[in-house]
Amino acid sequence: MRELYLVSELAKRPVVTLGGEAVAQIKDTVFDGGSARVAGFTLAGRGIFSGPLHRGLPWTGVHALGPDALMIPDADVLADRAAVASGAEAAAGLVHGTKVLTDRGVAVGTVLDVVVVSGRSGEVVGVKIASNEALGHHERDVYLALPGPVAMTGDTVLVPAEDTENLAADRVQLDHVVARLRAVETAGRGAEGAAERGAEGSARRGIESQHDMRKGEEAEGAGDGEQGVMMVLTQLLGRSVVDAAGAARLGTVDGLVLDASHDPGRSHSRIAALCLRDAKTEDEVIAWADIHAVGPDAVIVTADRPVSLGTADSPAASESQSLLGKRLLTDLGHDIGTLDDLTFDTGTGRVERLTSSRGEQLAGERLIGIGTYALVVNVVNVVN
Repeated sequence: MRELYLVSELAKRPVVTLGGEAVAQIKDTVFDGGSARVAGFTLAGRGIFSGPLHRGLPWTGVHALGPDALMIPDADVLADRAAVASGAEAAAGLVHGTKVLTDRGVAVGTVLDVVVVSGRSGEVVGVKIASNEALGHHERDVYLALPGPVAMTGDTVLVPAEDTENLAADRVQLDHVVARLRAVETAGRGAEGAAERGAEGSARRGIESQHDMRKGEEAEGAGDGEQGVMMVLTQLLGRSVVDAAGAARLGTVDGLVLDASHDPGRSHSRIAALCLRDAKTEDEVIAWADIHAVGPDAVIVTADRPVSLGTADSPAASESQSLLGKRLLTDLGHDIGTLDDLTFDTGTGRVERLTSSRGEQLAGERLIGIGTYALVVNVVNVVN
Protein backbone atom coordinates (compact mmCIF):
# COMPACT_ATOMS: atom_id res chain seq x y z
CA MET A 1 0.00 0.00 0.00
CA ARG A 2 1.47 3.30 -1.05
CA GLU A 3 1.65 6.28 1.26
CA LEU A 4 2.15 10.00 0.72
CA TYR A 5 4.82 11.88 2.66
CA LEU A 6 5.53 15.55 3.12
CA VAL A 7 9.13 16.36 2.31
CA SER A 8 9.41 18.21 5.63
CA GLU A 9 8.75 14.88 7.36
CA LEU A 10 11.70 13.19 5.64
CA ALA A 11 14.36 15.21 7.45
CA LYS A 12 16.23 13.03 9.99
CA ARG A 13 14.66 9.84 8.62
CA PRO A 14 17.34 7.14 8.94
CA VAL A 15 19.08 5.76 5.86
CA VAL A 16 19.36 2.02 6.38
CA THR A 17 21.05 -0.65 4.29
CA LEU A 18 19.31 -3.91 3.45
CA GLY A 19 21.87 -5.42 5.78
CA GLY A 20 20.29 -3.45 8.63
CA GLU A 21 22.97 -0.80 9.14
CA ALA A 22 21.91 2.81 9.72
CA VAL A 23 24.59 4.71 7.79
CA ALA A 24 23.15 8.23 7.81
CA GLN A 25 19.99 10.28 8.08
CA ILE A 26 18.25 12.49 5.52
CA LYS A 27 19.18 16.16 5.64
CA ASP A 28 17.65 17.73 2.51
CA THR A 29 15.64 16.43 -0.41
CA VAL A 30 16.90 17.30 -3.90
CA PHE A 31 14.45 17.55 -6.80
CA ASP A 32 14.86 17.08 -10.52
CA GLY A 33 13.37 20.26 -11.93
CA GLY A 34 12.70 18.70 -15.32
CA SER A 35 10.69 15.64 -14.27
CA ALA A 36 9.18 16.60 -10.90
CA ARG A 37 10.81 13.65 -9.16
CA VAL A 38 13.16 13.26 -6.26
CA ALA A 39 16.73 13.34 -7.59
CA GLY A 40 18.34 12.36 -4.30
CA PHE A 41 19.20 13.45 -0.79
CA THR A 42 21.92 15.23 1.09
CA LEU A 43 22.80 13.41 4.27
CA ALA A 44 23.78 14.04 7.86
CA GLY A 45 25.48 11.74 10.32
CA ARG A 46 23.60 9.85 12.97
CA GLY A 47 23.59 11.21 16.49
CA ILE A 48 23.00 14.53 18.19
CA PHE A 49 26.48 15.92 17.49
CA SER A 50 26.72 14.71 13.92
CA GLY A 51 26.81 17.28 11.12
CA PRO A 52 26.43 17.12 7.32
CA LEU A 53 28.22 14.31 5.53
CA HIS A 54 30.39 14.73 2.46
CA ARG A 55 28.40 11.93 0.88
CA GLY A 56 24.97 12.17 -0.71
CA LEU A 57 22.44 9.66 -2.00
CA PRO A 58 21.21 9.75 -5.63
CA TRP A 59 17.71 8.37 -6.12
CA THR A 60 19.14 5.65 -8.36
CA GLY A 61 20.68 4.18 -5.21
CA VAL A 62 17.40 4.03 -3.27
CA HIS A 63 15.77 0.67 -2.70
CA ALA A 64 12.57 2.10 -1.16
CA LEU A 65 11.28 5.13 0.70
CA GLY A 66 9.28 3.96 3.69
CA PRO A 67 7.46 5.54 6.65
CA ASP A 68 10.26 4.84 9.09
CA ALA A 69 13.42 4.59 7.01
CA LEU A 70 14.95 5.17 3.61
CA MET A 71 16.26 1.81 2.48
CA ILE A 72 19.35 1.34 0.31
CA PRO A 73 21.09 -1.85 -0.89
CA ASP A 74 24.37 -0.98 0.82
CA ALA A 75 26.66 1.95 1.59
CA ASP A 76 28.36 1.66 -1.81
CA VAL A 77 25.44 3.55 -3.44
CA LEU A 78 26.40 6.75 -1.63
CA ALA A 79 28.01 9.36 -3.89
CA ASP A 80 29.79 12.67 -3.66
CA ARG A 81 27.47 15.18 -1.97
CA ALA A 82 28.22 17.97 -4.45
CA ALA A 83 27.32 15.75 -7.41
CA VAL A 84 23.94 14.90 -5.87
CA ALA A 85 23.08 18.45 -4.85
CA SER A 86 24.14 20.19 -8.07
CA GLY A 87 22.96 17.95 -10.89
CA ALA A 88 22.25 19.61 -14.21
CA GLU A 89 18.50 19.52 -13.69
CA ALA A 90 18.30 19.30 -9.93
CA ALA A 91 17.17 22.09 -7.66
CA ALA A 92 18.06 21.78 -4.00
CA GLY A 93 14.58 21.49 -2.62
CA LEU A 94 11.48 23.59 -3.10
CA VAL A 95 11.79 26.12 -0.32
CA HIS A 96 8.94 27.45 1.74
CA GLY A 97 7.41 30.38 -0.11
CA THR A 98 8.19 29.25 -3.68
CA LYS A 99 5.65 30.83 -6.07
CA VAL A 100 3.15 28.59 -7.88
CA LEU A 101 2.35 29.94 -11.37
CA THR A 102 0.00 28.63 -14.04
CA ASP A 103 1.07 28.48 -17.66
CA ARG A 104 -1.26 31.45 -18.20
CA GLY A 105 0.90 33.57 -15.92
CA VAL A 106 -1.42 33.59 -12.88
CA ALA A 107 0.02 33.21 -9.38
CA VAL A 108 -2.22 30.86 -7.37
CA GLY A 109 -0.27 30.56 -4.12
CA THR A 110 3.02 29.72 -2.48
CA VAL A 111 4.54 26.35 -1.61
CA LEU A 112 4.35 25.20 2.00
CA ASP A 113 5.52 21.65 1.37
CA VAL A 114 5.95 18.98 -1.31
CA VAL A 115 4.21 15.59 -1.38
CA VAL A 116 6.14 12.51 -2.53
CA VAL A 117 4.99 8.93 -2.83
CA SER A 118 6.44 6.00 -0.94
CA GLY A 119 8.23 3.13 -2.62
CA ARG A 120 10.72 3.24 -5.47
CA SER A 121 9.39 5.85 -7.90
CA GLY A 122 10.52 9.07 -6.21
CA GLU A 123 7.49 10.73 -7.75
CA VAL A 124 6.20 14.14 -6.67
CA VAL A 125 2.39 13.90 -6.73
CA GLY A 126 1.42 17.26 -5.29
CA VAL A 127 2.30 20.37 -3.37
CA LYS A 128 0.81 21.83 -0.24
CA ILE A 129 0.22 25.52 -0.89
CA ALA A 130 -1.07 28.64 0.79
CA SER A 131 -3.63 29.53 -1.86
CA ASN A 132 -4.73 33.02 -2.80
CA GLU A 133 -7.88 34.60 -4.19
CA ALA A 134 -7.09 33.26 -7.68
CA LEU A 135 -8.19 29.84 -6.36
CA GLY A 136 -11.01 31.32 -4.32
CA HIS A 137 -9.24 30.50 -1.05
CA HIS A 138 -7.30 33.44 0.31
CA GLU A 139 -4.49 32.17 2.56
CA ARG A 140 -6.14 28.74 2.92
CA ASP A 141 -3.83 25.73 2.96
CA VAL A 142 -4.77 23.23 0.23
CA TYR A 143 -3.13 20.39 -1.66
CA LEU A 144 -2.66 20.77 -5.41
CA ALA A 145 -2.37 17.49 -7.30
CA LEU A 146 0.34 17.22 -9.95
CA PRO A 147 -0.85 14.37 -12.20
CA GLY A 148 2.11 14.71 -14.56
CA PRO A 149 5.57 16.25 -14.79
CA VAL A 150 5.74 20.00 -14.16
CA ALA A 151 8.57 22.48 -14.43
CA MET A 152 10.05 23.58 -11.13
CA THR A 153 12.97 25.61 -9.89
CA GLY A 154 14.00 26.88 -6.48
CA ASP A 155 11.67 29.87 -6.80
CA THR A 156 8.86 28.81 -9.18
CA VAL A 157 6.57 25.84 -9.81
CA LEU A 158 4.83 26.10 -13.18
CA VAL A 159 1.59 24.12 -13.60
CA PRO A 160 -1.02 23.87 -16.38
CA ALA A 161 -3.94 26.21 -15.66
CA GLU A 162 -6.43 23.33 -15.85
CA ASP A 163 -4.60 21.47 -13.08
CA THR A 164 -5.57 24.15 -10.54
CA GLU A 165 -8.96 22.46 -10.36
CA ASN A 166 -7.32 19.38 -8.83
CA LEU A 167 -7.42 20.50 -5.20
CA ALA A 168 -7.67 18.45 -2.01
CA ALA A 169 -8.13 19.30 1.64
CA ASP A 170 -5.70 16.66 2.96
CA ARG A 171 -3.34 13.92 1.84
CA VAL A 172 -6.01 11.21 1.86
CA GLN A 173 -8.16 13.23 -0.50
CA LEU A 174 -5.08 14.11 -2.57
CA ASP A 175 -4.34 10.40 -3.04
CA HIS A 176 -7.88 9.88 -4.37
CA VAL A 177 -7.59 12.86 -6.72
CA VAL A 178 -4.28 11.61 -8.13
CA ALA A 179 -5.67 8.08 -8.56
CA ARG A 180 -8.71 9.45 -10.40
CA LEU A 181 -6.58 11.56 -12.71
CA ARG A 182 -4.30 8.62 -13.48
CA ALA A 183 -7.32 6.42 -14.27
CA VAL A 184 -8.69 9.04 -16.64
CA GLU A 185 -5.27 9.35 -18.30
CA THR A 186 -4.98 5.58 -18.71
CA ALA A 187 -8.47 5.29 -20.17
CA GLY A 188 -7.69 8.16 -22.52
CA ARG A 189 -4.56 6.44 -23.82
CA GLY A 190 -6.55 3.25 -24.41
CA ALA A 191 -9.17 5.07 -26.45
CA GLU A 192 -6.70 7.31 -28.24
CA GLY A 193 -5.94 4.94 -31.10
CA ALA A 194 -9.60 4.30 -31.92
CA ALA A 195 -10.45 7.96 -31.55
CA GLU A 196 -7.66 8.99 -33.89
CA ARG A 197 -8.74 6.50 -36.52
CA GLY A 198 -12.38 7.47 -36.24
CA ALA A 199 -11.63 11.19 -36.28
CA GLU A 200 -9.05 11.19 -39.06
CA GLY A 201 -11.51 11.94 -41.84
CA SER A 202 -13.45 14.57 -39.92
CA ALA A 203 -10.25 16.18 -38.68
CA ARG A 204 -9.01 16.47 -42.24
CA ARG A 205 -12.28 18.07 -43.26
CA GLY A 206 -12.11 20.35 -40.23
CA ILE A 207 -8.60 21.48 -41.13
CA GLU A 208 -9.71 22.28 -44.64
CA SER A 209 -12.66 24.23 -43.28
CA GLN A 210 -10.46 26.15 -40.84
CA HIS A 211 -8.03 26.91 -43.65
CA ASP A 212 -10.84 28.45 -45.69
CA MET A 213 -12.01 30.46 -42.67
CA ARG A 214 -8.51 31.74 -41.97
CA LYS A 215 -8.11 32.83 -45.56
CA GLY A 216 -11.25 34.91 -45.16
CA GLU A 217 -10.03 36.32 -41.83
CA GLU A 218 -6.66 37.23 -43.25
CA ALA A 219 -8.37 39.09 -46.05
CA GLU A 220 -10.13 41.13 -43.37
CA GLY A 221 -6.89 41.63 -41.40
CA ALA A 222 -8.15 39.62 -38.42
CA GLY A 223 -6.38 36.30 -38.68
CA ASP A 224 -3.26 37.07 -36.63
CA GLY A 225 -3.59 35.33 -33.29
CA GLU A 226 -5.96 34.42 -30.51
CA GLN A 227 -7.50 37.49 -28.97
CA GLY A 228 -6.64 38.04 -25.31
CA VAL A 229 -7.50 40.63 -22.70
CA MET A 230 -6.56 44.29 -22.77
CA MET A 231 -3.57 45.41 -20.71
CA VAL A 232 -1.67 48.67 -20.39
CA LEU A 233 2.09 49.04 -20.61
CA THR A 234 2.43 50.47 -17.10
CA GLN A 235 0.93 47.22 -15.75
CA LEU A 236 3.34 45.09 -17.75
CA LEU A 237 6.58 46.84 -16.79
CA GLY A 238 8.40 45.03 -14.00
CA ARG A 239 6.42 41.80 -14.47
CA SER A 240 8.41 38.57 -14.12
CA VAL A 241 9.22 36.58 -17.28
CA VAL A 242 9.26 32.80 -16.71
CA ASP A 243 10.40 30.00 -19.02
CA ALA A 244 7.62 27.40 -19.36
CA ALA A 245 10.07 24.59 -20.09
CA GLY A 246 12.05 24.85 -16.87
CA ALA A 247 10.14 27.42 -14.74
CA ALA A 248 13.28 29.55 -14.67
CA ARG A 249 12.85 33.25 -14.08
CA LEU A 250 14.47 34.99 -17.06
CA GLY A 251 14.13 38.56 -15.80
CA THR A 252 11.49 41.29 -15.69
CA VAL A 253 9.82 43.30 -18.45
CA ASP A 254 11.66 46.57 -19.04
CA GLY A 255 10.05 47.72 -22.28
CA LEU A 256 8.53 46.88 -25.64
CA VAL A 257 9.79 46.79 -29.19
CA LEU A 258 6.96 47.96 -31.44
CA ASP A 259 6.47 47.26 -35.12
CA ALA A 260 4.65 50.13 -36.75
CA SER A 261 4.93 48.74 -40.29
CA HIS A 262 1.60 48.35 -42.02
CA ASP A 263 1.44 45.32 -44.23
CA PRO A 264 -1.45 45.04 -46.68
CA GLY A 265 -4.56 43.98 -44.79
CA ARG A 266 -2.98 44.79 -41.42
CA SER A 267 -3.66 48.22 -40.01
CA HIS A 268 -2.61 47.92 -36.37
CA SER A 269 0.87 48.23 -34.95
CA ARG A 270 2.12 45.20 -33.05
CA ILE A 271 4.45 44.34 -30.21
CA ALA A 272 7.45 42.69 -31.84
CA ALA A 273 9.35 41.80 -28.67
CA LEU A 274 9.78 42.35 -24.94
CA CYS A 275 12.94 43.85 -23.46
CA LEU A 276 14.16 42.35 -20.20
CA ARG A 277 15.87 43.80 -17.18
CA ASP A 278 18.07 41.64 -14.93
CA ALA A 279 18.10 39.04 -17.70
CA LYS A 280 19.14 35.58 -16.50
CA THR A 281 20.29 34.53 -19.97
CA GLU A 282 22.48 36.21 -22.56
CA ASP A 283 19.33 37.28 -24.40
CA GLU A 284 17.83 40.60 -23.37
CA VAL A 285 15.06 40.73 -25.96
CA ILE A 286 12.38 38.05 -26.41
CA ALA A 287 10.33 37.86 -29.62
CA TRP A 288 6.56 38.16 -29.20
CA ALA A 289 6.18 34.90 -31.14
CA ASP A 290 7.83 33.11 -28.20
CA ILE A 291 5.35 34.48 -25.64
CA HIS A 292 2.86 31.83 -24.51
CA ALA A 293 0.82 33.98 -22.14
CA VAL A 294 0.78 37.40 -20.55
CA GLY A 295 -0.89 36.80 -17.20
CA PRO A 296 -1.68 39.06 -14.26
CA ASP A 297 1.39 37.86 -12.36
CA ALA A 298 3.92 36.76 -14.98
CA VAL A 299 4.77 36.47 -18.66
CA ILE A 300 5.24 32.85 -19.75
CA VAL A 301 7.73 32.07 -22.53
CA THR A 302 7.37 28.83 -24.49
CA ALA A 303 10.53 28.76 -26.59
CA ASP A 304 13.23 26.30 -25.54
CA ARG A 305 15.48 29.31 -25.52
CA PRO A 306 14.45 32.98 -25.77
CA VAL A 307 14.86 34.29 -29.30
CA SER A 308 17.02 37.36 -29.28
CA LEU A 309 16.30 40.26 -31.59
CA GLY A 310 19.19 42.22 -30.18
CA THR A 311 20.54 43.40 -26.86
CA ALA A 312 19.26 46.10 -24.54
CA ASP A 313 21.62 48.66 -26.04
CA SER A 314 20.44 48.08 -29.63
CA PRO A 315 18.52 50.98 -31.27
CA ALA A 316 15.20 49.13 -31.31
CA ALA A 317 15.46 48.13 -27.66
CA SER A 318 16.66 51.56 -26.56
CA GLU A 319 13.69 53.21 -28.24
CA SER A 320 11.28 50.72 -26.70
CA GLN A 321 12.57 51.32 -23.20
CA SER A 322 11.79 55.02 -23.51
CA LEU A 323 8.27 54.76 -24.94
CA LEU A 324 6.59 56.26 -21.90
CA GLY A 325 7.11 59.99 -21.91
CA LYS A 326 8.16 60.02 -25.58
CA ARG A 327 6.95 62.97 -27.67
CA LEU A 328 3.77 62.41 -29.73
CA LEU A 329 3.62 64.12 -33.12
CA THR A 330 0.90 64.01 -35.76
CA ASP A 331 1.81 63.37 -39.36
CA LEU A 332 1.09 67.05 -39.90
CA GLY A 333 3.76 68.04 -37.41
CA HIS A 334 1.60 68.92 -34.39
CA ASP A 335 2.98 68.18 -30.93
CA ILE A 336 0.09 66.62 -29.02
CA GLY A 337 1.91 65.85 -25.77
CA THR A 338 3.78 62.74 -24.66
CA LEU A 339 2.88 59.06 -24.36
CA ASP A 340 1.32 58.41 -20.95
CA ASP A 341 0.36 54.76 -21.55
CA LEU A 342 -0.29 52.17 -24.21
CA THR A 343 -3.09 49.57 -24.30
CA PHE A 344 -2.46 46.26 -26.08
CA ASP A 345 -4.11 42.89 -26.67
CA THR A 346 -2.30 40.21 -24.64
CA GLY A 347 -3.27 37.53 -27.16
CA THR A 348 -2.26 39.17 -30.43
CA GLY A 349 0.19 41.84 -29.27
CA ARG A 350 -1.84 44.38 -31.21
CA VAL A 351 -1.61 48.00 -30.05
CA GLU A 352 -5.18 49.09 -29.43
CA ARG A 353 -4.85 52.54 -27.93
CA LEU A 354 -2.38 55.24 -26.98
CA THR A 355 -3.05 57.59 -24.08
CA SER A 356 -1.46 61.02 -24.28
CA SER A 357 -0.35 63.22 -21.41
CA ARG A 358 -3.24 65.51 -22.35
CA GLY A 359 -5.80 62.76 -21.77
CA GLU A 360 -6.50 62.04 -25.44
CA GLN A 361 -7.22 58.45 -26.45
CA LEU A 362 -5.53 57.70 -29.76
CA ALA A 363 -6.49 54.61 -31.79
CA GLY A 364 -3.56 52.23 -32.04
CA GLU A 365 -4.10 51.75 -35.77
CA ARG A 366 -3.03 55.36 -36.29
CA LEU A 367 0.51 54.84 -35.02
CA ILE A 368 2.61 55.08 -38.16
CA GLY A 369 6.12 55.84 -36.92
CA ILE A 370 8.41 55.04 -33.97
CA GLY A 371 11.61 57.03 -33.86
CA THR A 372 14.24 58.26 -31.47
CA TYR A 373 12.66 61.71 -31.46
CA ALA A 374 8.93 60.98 -31.43
CA LEU A 375 6.03 58.62 -32.00
CA VAL A 376 4.12 59.70 -35.10
CA VAL A 377 0.36 59.26 -35.39
CA ASN A 378 -2.08 59.97 -38.17
CA VAL A 379 -3.90 63.23 -37.60
CA VAL A 380 -7.39 61.62 -37.59
CA ASN A 381 -6.72 59.36 -34.62
CA VAL A 382 -8.47 61.11 -31.73
CA VAL A 383 -11.34 58.89 -30.50
CA ASN A 384 -12.31 60.56 -27.21
